[in-house]
Amino acid sequence: MIFFQMACLKPFLSVYFKSIDLSYSVIGLLSAISPIAGFFGAPILGSLADKFHAHKLVLLVTYALGVILDFSLMFQTSPTTIAITIVTGSFCSSALTPILDAGIINFLGPEKKALYGFQRLWGSVGWGIASALVGIIAFQTDIRSYFFCALAAGIPTWFLILMFPLGYENNEKTDLPLFPRLYQLFCTQTMPLLSFLFVVFIAGNAYGVISVFLFVVLKDLGGDDILLGISLSTTVSTEIIFFIFSERILNKLGVKITLALSLVTYIVRLVYYGLLSSPWWVLPAELLHGLTFAAMWAACVKHGSDIAPPGLAATMQGIVSGVWSGLGRSFGNILGGQLYSHFGAKWMFMITAAWAAFGLTFFFMSTQLIECLGHRRQKRLEKIF
Repeated sequence: MIFFQMACLKPFLSVYFKSIDLSYSVIGLLSAISPIAGFFGAPILGSLADKFHAHKLVLLVTYALGVILDFSLMFQTSPTTIAITIVTGSFCSSALTPILDAGIINFLGPEKKALYGFQRLWGSVGWGIASALVGIIAFQTDIRSYFFCALAAGIPTWFLILMFPLGYENNEKTDLPLFPRLYQLFCTQTMPLLSFLFVVFIAGNAYGVISVFLFVVLKDLGGDDILLGISLSTTVSTEIIFFIFSERILNKLGVKITLALSLVTYIVRLVYYGLLSSPWWVLPAELLHGLTFAAMWAACVKHGSDIAPPGLAATMQGIVSGVWSGLGRSFGNILGGQLYSHFGAKWMFMITAAWAAFGLTFFFMSTQLIECLGHRRQKRLEKIF
């Protein structure tokens, strides 16, 4: 239900901003500040939830505030006021993904982490149903329907969060304050962690450009709200398939290859969008979304859980979510807005594809370097002992 509620409004905000005559640059900046707020909010709120063992309370309070603030955007037209509301709402909403993801991992236990995708796919089901339904409703009524649908879905969702356990009931507490815990995380595996977070950042860049500007491009090409809903439903369908098979994918390929394959697929999608001339031809490319998002995110959640110190599950997931949704998406939003304004849609997608190719190359080289250094260190230890 949480993802159902989010899909009622989040994917259509850029279209709404365009309808109130905001420029592409302003849309890019407004879209960018949301993930920036999430970059700070996700690890801070996740860490506070871990610290005080108050995951459900944090989730209930922040979710309610996020729904209310999102609905209030319908009554605002000033970019400054909209920006303030987005920052506050996004800071609150950023707690959802890391707390829920870490809770799912706790439910599954250490031996079944790769089964995360089977649980997460229900979020994709809700997202797909809502996006298609709301697209049809908006087509029959007007664009404000997105806000009313999001509010209507948010109320029962809050009560569902209140009623059901989140998986932290037996989680161990930690007495370390926030910054020493973050220091502990980053000092245990500095180079592998930074390499991992870098590819998460690049994936967030690509997702940020696509999620904000693809619908705007489709509208400019003559697409309607029904196409937008079908497009979202298509991406979600592939999400579900890849979440179902995420355990097999991760067991066979591993985290590193899965992440690299995700970046390769992002490059293909971006180039395809750059060559798009008819809105309905967007649908074949949407079939690749499962690999670029579902497989990638399952790998990120599993790896984040693997490297998280005891008692810091939500904190680590908050950092991963913050880098992807915060730094990554915000940079993608800003980059997309500036490229769209100065060079048009085609070169926006093409330049973003080139940037993703650079990220893929850097990830490959850094991974090889880390493995090489690891082998050398192991040989030195063997000589000593």
